Amino acid sequence: MKVKSNFSQFGEKWYLMKRITLICLTVLLTLSLLLALTACNPCKDGHIYGNSGYCVNCGEPRPYTELPPAEKPSVAIHYHREDGAYDKWGFWLWEQGCGDNDGGLYPINGFDEFGGIAYYPIEQIETTSASGTVMENGIGIIPRLLASWTKDGDADRLLYLTDFNLDANNYYHIYITQGDIELYMDANKTLPELVRTAVFASTTRVNVTASSVVTKVELYENGTLVSTVDVTDKKTALLDLPAGTEADVGNGYTVKATFPSGKVSTHAVSVNTLYQTADFNNKYAYDGDDLGANLSADKTTTTFKVWSPVSTSIKLNVYQQGTGGSAQSFDMTKGEKGVWYYTYNDNLAGKYYTYTVKNATYPNGKEIVDPYAKSAGLNGTRGQIVDFSDESINPAGWDEVTVPSYDRKSLVVWETHVADVTSSSTWNGTEAYRKKFLGMIETGTTYTASGKTVTTGFDHIKELGVNAVQLVPIFDQADNNESAMSF
Repeated sequence: MKVKSNFSQFGEKWYLMKRITLICLTVLLTLSLLLALTACNPCKDGHIYGNSGYCVNCGEPRPYTELPPAEKPSVAIHYHREDGAYDKWGFWLWEQGCGDNDGGLYPINGFDEFGGIAYYPIEQIETTSASGTVMENGIGIIPRLLASWTKDGDADRLLYLTDFNLDANNYYHIYITQGDIELYMDANKTLPELVRTAVFASTTRVNVTASSVVTKVELYENGTLVSTVDVTDKKTALLDLPAGTEADVGNGYTVKATFPSGKVSTHAVSVNTLYQTADFNNKYAYDGDDLGANLSADKTTTTFKVWSPVSTSIKLNVYQQGTGGSAQSFDMTKGEKGVWYYTYNDNLAGKYYTYTVKNATYPNGKEIVDPYAKSAGLNGTRGQIVDFSDESINPAGWDEVTVPSYDRKSLVVWETHVADVTSSSTWNGTEAYRKKFLGMIETGTTYTASGKTVTTGFDHIKELGVNAVQLVPIFDQADNNESAMSF
């Protein structure tokens, strides 16, 4: 038997320790390299950019977007926000004259040193508008949150492409700054000094926030200076109404902020918080049933009434038809409880009408349909004047219809569409009534399968214990262009 010497045993141990050391060093170097690579690129799954525009993990700035040459005329809306939260914001764009609900939502899809960019072909905007003439009529612009109708500013921006220049890459460039309702063709001309918000914090105090430090802020009521405050090194200011007075939503309030540069920014004061006050209810709560357009008992006059305590003026526009043509316009008078009225000395049954209102949101006026109109013209853009005593327009038995009295707390409500109740082939009611009102209320319908019979339609709804049905919708929809439909 061969015996190893002590030296040989020592050499073998030394060799083994050397191998272990080398393996450990290799593992440590590998781990160090991986850690170094990870430290250099912690965002291999994508950067997460904060409001500052830098990645929250690695600090890398958000890359700018190089707009590709556009094949067809396009708009590039550049939007600057102080909070940098561009991922939450976009633009509602529509053809001017088609209404705020016509059009579509366009997210921000690029970035530059100014902020976020929403760039899209004009023809894409035209496809979401009613008549497809954006180039001629202009584009309405509302900066808004993607998830809700929270807007940046109350007033709509109106873009007329003829006022802007098409660049070599086929883009109209428009620049918008948060809180500023103006549109600019040059980033350098946007307003860095402006009032961001002005709201009533209470019935006696206004809270003002500016984009940068201000030196003085003034509060005006119906154009008359009522309060002034000097400011030092602040972007905010609080202004109080004169002692013993409270704000009235029927008046117009504005603030003027002066900046160190000498520039002055004017902003309307929002009165939304005042609607919840007891003072507002006492002054303007109106429970009359005469709003809208109504004929006198002898049918010799037509009186128009609309409740709008915040409006500074309202014009009545009377049209001969539900679409097209020109209007006769008349100034309305503001009466008690914020109700505006005008009496026309003739029977206007069958004619159509709108209102042009001026207020803090629409200082230049906006033509609207009467919210109390009882009938409407094409696409609901004009109200219609109706003589309900004319038997030719009333269905048989109309005058005998009454609304039953009920306790709202006892209602078990089923919400549905007219067509849904009878759409299924298992309904088995009268075929001519399918997807119609008469089908909704037809009783005795059943369906039998596998030897089992169940109720359908109206009887099934009652069987569930429902005692009230809410139909949604049964009225004109803003996204239905009836002029483009065939019946």
